[in-house]
Amino acid sequence: MSAQVSAPVRTYAVAFEARSGGANELPYARMAAAQFGAVHEEISVTEQDVAGGFDALVAALDQPSIDGPNTYFASQAARRGVTVALSGLGGDELFAGYPHFGHFMRASRWLPHGRRALQWAVAAGGDLLPGRWRVPLAYMASAPAARHAMARQLFAAREKRAILNPAWLDGAQPAPTERWYAALVRPHLDPIAQVSYAEAAGYMAHTLLRDTDAMSMAHALEVRVPFLDHVLAEFVFALPAAWKWQAGAGKAVLRRAVRDLLPGAILHREKAGFQFPIATWMQGVLQQPAREAFHDRTAARLFQRRAVEGLLASRRKAVQAWGVLVLLAWIKQSGVTL
Repeated sequence: MSAQVSAPVRTYAVAFEARSGGANELPYARMAAAQFGAVHEEISVTEQDVAGGFDALVAALDQPSIDGPNTYFASQAARRGVTVALSGLGGDELFAGYPHFGHFMRASRWLPHGRRALQWAVAAGGDLLPGRWRVPLAYMASAPAARHAMARQLFAAREKRAILNPAWLDGAQPAPTERWYAALVRPHLDPIAQVSYAEAAGYMAHTLLRDTDAMSMAHALEVRVPFLDHVLAEFVFALPAAWKWQAGAGKAVLRRAVRDLLPGAILHREKAGFQFPIATWMQGVLQQPAREAFHDRTAARLFQRRAVEGLLASRRKAVQAWGVLVLLAWIKQSGVTL
């Protein structure tokens, strides 16, 4: 991009204040901006920014979602200087950037009878296993649709049953997420392409692209996604798995393609998602608003009170608590009657 325009490229980087434990990629952003002579701007989002902007953030969504705050604040900052921005969205999905590409590939190597034996072992002694082993072993023992679901679902089927109000369900059983992912399983694809397909048709299409559009347009910013040009996407999807995942890491062919453009510290850094510090928010500035929402009439109709209170008390379940809070706030703002 910088080679194609006469004026310096403008770049924007967002970080959540360090004490919140959020992702901070500012050193790498500065390094990249300096490499290309960009006009660089950094934005630090505080807990007070989140508390003050929460209602506006929810209003920007056209449906409930756990995703979007990072794009919301980044777009807010970028709109002060530009009206159109480029995003790297799609790079992880096409070039095998997420760690679970490797997990899926290793799990796919298990022979069917080996997986059945592991399923039996998990079912028989799962509760006796150390916590750090339960999820990886359950993942290895699962069929492809279940693996995709485990990588992306907010609540497992048993967790849905535990949190939803039986009176509201009126005898209905919450559908397991893997049932939806079953339609995205393509057995003829290699494991890396299989995950790419499920990620692109699932998480990317129904969460990332949707929320990026909603959150950026809330600030009148147009975000374009060059990685998803259909000619490039089709070409990359058809590449051999070994070109994308090598030596336990993804994006191999992409790293090689830009090795003469990027500093080594960026090119070889470990994959880190752009995450926001939900646990700090949910047990900090959003705790009281969440308690009030979890005790109102809508929450009582939908959920079992003790179960949602348990989400709020656990840092490990902060993402689930955030999802419930966003849902309840969206229902209230939208005037939906249940």
